[in-house]
Amino acid sequence: MPKNYLRLELVIVFIIFPIILSIFRSRLKTLIIPILILFSIVCVIIFIKDPKISLKLVMERSNIRNNIGNVFLRFLLGSIILIVGIYIFDKNNLFILPRRNISLWLQIIIFYPFVSVYPQEIIFRAFIYHRYKCFFNNSTHFIIISSLLFGFVHIVYGNWLAPILSFLGGILFAQTYLKSHSSILCSIEHGLWGILVFTIGIGQYFISDAIK
Repeated sequence: MPKNYLRLELVIVFIIFPIILSIFRSRLKTLIIPILILFSIVCVIIFIKDPKISLKLVMERSNIRNNIGNVFLRFLLGSIILIVGIYIFDKNNLFILPRRNISLWLQIIIFYPFVSVYPQEIIFRAFIYHRYKCFFNNSTHFIIISSLLFGFVHIVYGNWLAPILSFLGGILFAQTYLKSHSSILCSIEHGLWGILVFTIGIGQYFISDAIK
């Protein structure tokens, strides 16, 4: 695939399209999740049709055992830091969702990993890594580009905190993908952090009006 074509594709899909969604989010709010799922399916189809890419890379499970310990360790440390931080600076919102709307909280815990997390990992880790690897001179370039694009797409939620937190989370998830090449492991890690965010009181920055 010519580099110029891939560069244009990357700009249109990961920069221009999120901007359009952000501008018209009030009208397109119910389509965010369906668009995400649809695009992840397109990514998988591209993987299937590309003879240079093995779909096994996307579904890799053998490296989970070797890396899951690190995933849980930094999640544990990060959880303590976030909970303490919210307790100090925004105590009233700590655990506000499970306290006030346990039904929505349970729905997020059950469905969020499947309809949001895994499609995102297919797109922002596996697809970006294999589709645009010609732009990555080293692992650091992949981590930076993947994380920036992952953070940027969260402008669709119309606040500044979602892109920043997503960028920071994207760094962790990209590192995990480089070590394991497993979208499943990345989804486990992403799901843990996502559920934590919704549980401890900052999930409102990541909730589309479509599910409020």
